[in-house]
Amino acid sequence: MAELFVDTTRGSNGVGTQFDPLNAMPATWTADTYRIKRGTTVLIESAPTINNGCVIDSYGDENAPMARILCQVGTTTDPIRINSGTLEMRNVWVQGQVGYNRNLVVSGGSTTSLVILRNCLVSDNLRGGGNGVIGYNAGGALELYDTTVTRTNGDNVNASGTLIMERCTLSAPGLDAATANGDNVQFSSASSGASSGSRISYSVLDRRGSQVTNEKQCCINQDAGSTGFIFEYNECIGAPSPEISGLTYFSVPGAIVRGNKFIGGTYGINVDASMEIYGNVFDGQTVVGLRLLDATGSEVIDFYNNTMVNQAICVQRPTSGSATFNNTNNIYFGYTTLYANSGGSISSSNIFTDNPLLDPRYRPTNLRVFDGGTNLGGTDLYGNAFLASPSIGAVQMPPVGFTRMLKSWEAKGNAEDFHGR
Repeated sequence: MAELFVDTTRGSNGVGTQFDPLNAMPATWTADTYRIKRGTTVLIESAPTINNGCVIDSYGDENAPMARILCQVGTTTDPIRINSGTLEMRNVWVQGQVGYNRNLVVSGGSTTSLVILRNCLVSDNLRGGGNGVIGYNAGGALELYDTTVTRTNGDNVNASGTLIMERCTLSAPGLDAATANGDNVQFSSASSGASSGSRISYSVLDRRGSQVTNEKQCCINQDAGSTGFIFEYNECIGAPSPEISGLTYFSVPGAIVRGNKFIGGTYGINVDASMEIYGNVFDGQTVVGLRLLDATGSEVIDFYNNTMVNQAICVQRPTSGSATFNNTNNIYFGYTTLYANSGGSISSSNIFTDNPLLDPRYRPTNLRVFDGGTNLGGTDLYGNAFLASPSIGAVQMPPVGFTRMLKSWEAKGNAEDFHGR
């Protein structure tokens, strides 16, 4: 396996060994692996040619910041793009600058391509509507693990092919009010995005700070694609006004939304397609928790074992159409209006409502919540012991968010924590 080392602080260009490294990345990335020394910066002023894929990683003192790849190419060029094969990036910081670049990291999908990011930071694509990470075409697949994407004028992540994302943090998209793009995650292809097998899990999607206020700019925007998308155990954080659409938008049949927390924003979930929504917590949406949009078909929305708290309107039914809303085993706390509009049909059973109560925590003294629970003597999905399982509500979610994981790039001081936590 060809392996080349890069140390940009070296005065002369070596042969690429660890003890005689290159002092710059080559114009064509042909090696299997490039290892960039921690604490150094590689400058990309002309997009490299990436043939058949490779691995980019950091090396050196583990206490030093991860290697930085600073991108300064033209505004119509993607600085890091692979059209065929696999590009895997580990432990590196890919950074843009004002006035440069189109999108920062791209899976081009001209045939079949895959970009994998592991423990990376992608930030500061501050040119026009530039995105952070993007998969073009049906063949442009993306996988992100333990990665942060933040501060982009456009979307943090934009996918046309399959997307797998686990334990990631996305924040501050849509920093340019003039652009139409401002999602944490946008599925953008009518023929492929959110295809079967796409999944987002255990991640934080934070739209606070976005300047884009046009319709459908959300934490997750699935307004295109095919069936089979799973959105599970994530935390979506929205901004108050002037945000229009809210936290999530689903318009492709067959999505499964489970175990998430939807915090703040205007709308929790916007939906106009058949899907399952269960085990979620909705907290503090200023307009509507669940918004059923007018649709032309006979959509079926299964909504069960969810908890809503501090809502202006809990559920907004469509004004027309023949959608069916199955409302089962849900808890509604502290709301102004339980249901708005009267379109479609609704089937409700085992619903607990407490209009004035604003505290969503479960207490053994609240027998209306715990009544009918079965002593399981086990733990929830986060390892917390519980004595009884309420018969309704999102029992698997803790009352106050899950613990945020510390990324190694934060611990080593590469960049500030953009999330203020």
